[in-house]
Amino acid sequence: IATMAELVAMCNFMMVVLYRPSEFNLHGMSMSIMLLVMYLFIPNTFVKACAVALTTTGLFTVLALKFGGLTNSDMATMALALVFTNAFGILALHRQERLSRQEFQVQEIERRALATQLQFVAMLSHEFRTPLAIIDATVQRLGFAKELTPSDLAPRIDKIRRAVARILNLLENCLTEDRLAATELILHVEPVDLKTLIQRGYGEAIAPSS
Repeated sequence: IATMAELVAMCNFMMVVLYRPSEFNLHGMSMSIMLLVMYLFIPNTFVKACAVALTTTGLFTVLALKFGGLTNSDMATMALALVFTNAFGILALHRQERLSRQEFQVQEIERRALATQLQFVAMLSHEFRTPLAIIDATVQRLGFAKELTPSDLAPRIDKIRRAVARILNLLENCLTEDRLAATELILHVEPVDLKTLIQRGYGEAIAPSS
Protein backbone atom coordinates (compact mmCIF):
# COMPACT_ATOMS: atom_id res chain seq x y z
CA ILE A 1 0.00 0.00 0.00
CA ALA A 2 2.82 2.40 0.86
CA THR A 3 4.57 1.65 -2.43
CA MET A 4 1.36 2.19 -4.42
CA ALA A 5 0.76 5.49 -2.61
CA GLU A 6 4.28 6.65 -3.44
CA LEU A 7 3.94 5.65 -7.09
CA VAL A 8 0.56 7.38 -7.45
CA ALA A 9 1.91 10.56 -5.84
CA MET A 10 4.97 10.60 -8.07
CA CYS A 11 2.97 9.90 -11.23
CA ASN A 12 0.69 12.83 -10.46
CA PHE A 13 3.72 14.99 -9.81
CA MET A 14 5.29 14.00 -13.15
CA MET A 15 2.05 14.93 -14.92
CA VAL A 16 2.23 18.38 -13.34
CA VAL A 17 5.86 18.66 -14.43
CA LEU A 18 4.97 17.80 -18.02
CA TYR A 19 2.03 20.22 -17.94
CA ARG A 20 4.24 23.11 -16.79
CA PRO A 21 7.75 22.40 -18.16
CA SER A 22 8.84 26.03 -17.89
CA GLU A 23 9.03 25.85 -14.05
CA PHE A 24 11.60 23.11 -13.59
CA ASN A 25 13.51 25.14 -11.00
CA LEU A 26 10.42 25.09 -8.78
CA HIS A 27 9.72 21.50 -9.70
CA GLY A 28 13.20 20.58 -8.49
CA MET A 29 12.48 22.02 -5.04
CA SER A 30 9.11 20.25 -4.95
CA MET A 31 10.80 17.01 -5.97
CA SER A 32 13.26 17.28 -3.08
CA ILE A 33 10.42 17.85 -0.60
CA MET A 34 8.47 14.86 -1.95
CA LEU A 35 11.53 12.66 -1.69
CA LEU A 36 12.02 13.60 1.95
CA VAL A 37 8.36 12.87 2.66
CA MET A 38 8.72 9.47 1.01
CA TYR A 39 11.84 8.57 2.96
CA LEU A 40 10.82 9.87 6.37
CA PHE A 41 7.04 9.85 6.70
CA ILE A 42 5.61 7.06 4.53
CA PRO A 43 5.96 3.70 6.33
CA ASN A 44 7.57 1.60 3.64
CA THR A 45 10.43 -0.89 3.64
CA PHE A 46 13.95 0.34 3.02
CA VAL A 47 14.37 -1.43 -0.34
CA LYS A 48 11.00 -0.43 -1.78
CA ALA A 49 11.26 3.19 -0.65
CA CYS A 50 14.74 3.52 -2.14
CA ALA A 51 13.65 1.85 -5.37
CA VAL A 52 10.69 4.22 -5.84
CA ALA A 53 12.68 7.32 -4.86
CA LEU A 54 15.69 6.61 -7.06
CA THR A 55 13.56 5.55 -10.03
CA THR A 56 11.42 8.68 -9.90
CA THR A 57 14.53 10.84 -9.38
CA GLY A 58 16.03 9.36 -12.54
CA LEU A 59 12.79 9.91 -14.47
CA PHE A 60 12.56 13.49 -13.24
CA THR A 61 16.15 14.14 -14.33
CA VAL A 62 15.40 12.76 -17.81
CA LEU A 63 12.35 15.02 -18.09
CA ALA A 64 14.38 18.01 -16.93
CA LEU A 65 17.04 17.35 -19.58
CA LYS A 66 14.46 16.90 -22.31
CA PHE A 67 11.83 19.51 -21.50
CA GLY A 68 13.32 21.79 -18.87
CA GLY A 69 15.45 24.07 -21.04
CA LEU A 70 17.74 24.65 -18.06
CA THR A 71 21.25 26.00 -18.30
CA ASN A 72 24.12 23.72 -17.43
CA SER A 73 24.66 25.45 -14.11
CA ASP A 74 20.96 25.24 -13.17
CA MET A 75 20.87 21.62 -14.19
CA ALA A 76 23.97 20.84 -12.16
CA THR A 77 22.55 22.65 -9.12
CA MET A 78 19.25 20.77 -9.33
CA ALA A 79 21.00 17.43 -9.83
CA LEU A 80 23.27 18.08 -6.86
CA ALA A 81 20.30 18.97 -4.68
CA LEU A 82 18.54 15.75 -5.67
CA VAL A 83 21.67 13.70 -4.96
CA PHE A 84 22.03 15.20 -1.48
CA THR A 85 18.31 14.76 -0.81
CA ASN A 86 18.44 11.07 -1.74
CA ALA A 87 21.62 10.53 0.25
CA PHE A 88 20.13 12.15 3.35
CA GLY A 89 16.86 10.27 2.90
CA ILE A 90 18.58 6.90 2.50
CA LEU A 91 20.69 7.44 5.63
CA ALA A 92 17.70 8.62 7.65
CA LEU A 93 15.53 5.73 6.46
CA HIS A 94 18.28 3.22 7.23
CA ARG A 95 18.64 4.59 10.78
CA GLN A 96 14.89 4.59 11.28
CA GLU A 97 14.59 0.99 10.11
CA ARG A 98 17.46 -0.06 12.39
CA LEU A 99 15.77 1.60 15.37
CA SER A 100 12.51 -0.14 14.47
CA ARG A 101 14.26 -3.50 14.39
CA GLN A 102 15.88 -2.83 17.76
CA GLU A 103 12.53 -1.80 19.25
CA PHE A 104 10.94 -4.96 17.88
CA GLN A 105 13.73 -7.06 19.39
CA VAL A 106 13.26 -5.38 22.77
CA GLN A 107 9.52 -6.04 22.64
CA GLU A 108 10.16 -9.65 21.67
CA ILE A 109 12.53 -10.08 24.63
CA GLU A 110 9.91 -8.56 26.94
CA ARG A 111 7.24 -10.93 25.59
CA ARG A 112 9.53 -13.92 26.10
CA ALA A 113 10.38 -12.77 29.62
CA LEU A 114 6.68 -12.41 30.45
CA ALA A 115 5.94 -15.85 29.03
CA THR A 116 8.80 -17.31 31.05
CA GLN A 117 7.55 -15.68 34.24
CA LEU A 118 4.04 -17.01 33.62
CA GLN A 119 5.49 -20.47 33.04
CA PHE A 120 7.53 -20.14 36.22
CA VAL A 121 4.50 -19.09 38.27
CA ALA A 122 2.44 -21.97 36.85
CA MET A 123 5.20 -24.44 37.68
CA LEU A 124 5.58 -23.01 41.18
CA SER A 125 1.83 -23.17 41.77
CA HIS A 126 1.78 -26.80 40.71
CA GLU A 127 4.71 -27.65 42.98
CA PHE A 128 3.02 -25.97 45.95
CA ARG A 129 -0.28 -27.80 45.49
CA THR A 130 1.18 -31.25 46.10
CA PRO A 131 2.67 -30.69 49.60
CA LEU A 132 -0.30 -28.53 50.59
CA ALA A 133 -2.67 -31.32 49.54
CA ILE A 134 -0.62 -33.77 51.60
CA ILE A 135 -0.84 -31.50 54.66
CA ASP A 136 -4.56 -31.01 54.21
CA ALA A 137 -5.29 -34.72 53.73
CA THR A 138 -3.15 -35.73 56.70
CA VAL A 139 -4.77 -33.16 59.00
CA GLN A 140 -8.23 -34.32 57.92
CA ARG A 141 -7.36 -37.92 58.68
CA LEU A 142 -6.05 -36.85 62.09
CA GLY A 143 -9.32 -35.08 62.72
CA PHE A 144 -11.38 -38.16 61.82
CA ALA A 145 -9.33 -40.45 64.04
CA LYS A 146 -10.85 -40.89 67.49
CA GLU A 147 -8.01 -42.47 69.37
CA LEU A 148 -4.43 -42.22 68.23
CA THR A 149 -1.40 -43.49 70.06
CA PRO A 150 1.96 -41.71 69.86
CA SER A 151 3.12 -44.44 67.48
CA ASP A 152 0.20 -43.60 65.18
CA LEU A 153 0.83 -39.86 65.37
CA ALA A 154 4.55 -40.01 64.67
CA PRO A 155 4.39 -41.00 60.96
CA ARG A 156 1.60 -38.53 60.30
CA ILE A 157 3.47 -35.69 61.96
CA ASP A 158 6.60 -36.68 60.07
CA LYS A 159 4.59 -36.58 56.85
CA ILE A 160 3.36 -33.07 57.62
CA ARG A 161 6.86 -31.91 58.49
CA ARG A 162 8.22 -33.32 55.21
CA ALA A 163 5.53 -31.50 53.25
CA VAL A 164 6.26 -28.24 55.07
CA ALA A 165 9.99 -28.70 54.46
CA ARG A 166 9.28 -29.25 50.80
CA ILE A 167 7.39 -25.96 50.59
CA LEU A 168 10.15 -24.10 52.40
CA ASN A 169 12.72 -25.65 50.07
CA LEU A 170 10.73 -24.50 47.06
CA LEU A 171 10.54 -20.98 48.47
CA GLU A 172 14.28 -20.85 49.07
CA ASN A 173 15.21 -22.31 45.69
CA CYS A 174 12.67 -20.56 43.48
CA LEU A 175 11.69 -17.23 45.01
CA THR A 176 15.11 -15.67 44.72
CA GLU A 177 16.01 -12.50 42.91
CA ASP A 178 18.19 -14.32 40.40
CA ARG A 179 15.47 -16.77 39.45
CA LEU A 180 12.81 -14.06 39.11
CA ALA A 181 15.13 -11.86 37.04
CA ALA A 182 16.13 -14.65 34.67
CA THR A 183 14.74 -14.40 31.15
CA GLU A 184 14.76 -18.15 30.58
CA LEU A 185 14.28 -21.26 32.65
CA ILE A 186 17.16 -23.70 32.39
CA LEU A 187 16.30 -27.36 32.75
CA HIS A 188 18.86 -29.71 34.30
CA VAL A 189 18.34 -33.35 33.34
CA GLU A 190 19.42 -35.94 35.90
CA PRO A 191 18.37 -39.49 36.84
CA VAL A 192 15.70 -39.74 39.56
CA ASP A 193 14.57 -42.71 41.67
CA LEU A 194 10.86 -42.52 40.93
CA LYS A 195 9.83 -44.87 43.73
CA THR A 196 11.71 -42.86 46.34
CA LEU A 197 10.31 -39.60 44.96
CA ILE A 198 6.74 -40.89 45.15
CA GLN A 199 7.23 -42.28 48.64
CA ARG A 200 8.65 -38.97 49.84
CA GLY A 201 5.74 -37.06 48.31
CA TYR A 202 2.82 -39.27 49.23
CA GLY A 203 4.06 -41.36 52.15
CA GLU A 204 1.29 -43.45 53.61
CA ALA A 205 -0.93 -43.01 50.57
CA ILE A 206 1.24 -45.60 48.79
CA ALA A 207 0.21 -49.17 49.25
CA PRO A 208 2.82 -51.46 50.86
CA SER A 209 2.92 -53.53 47.69
CA SER A 210 4.14 -50.46 45.73
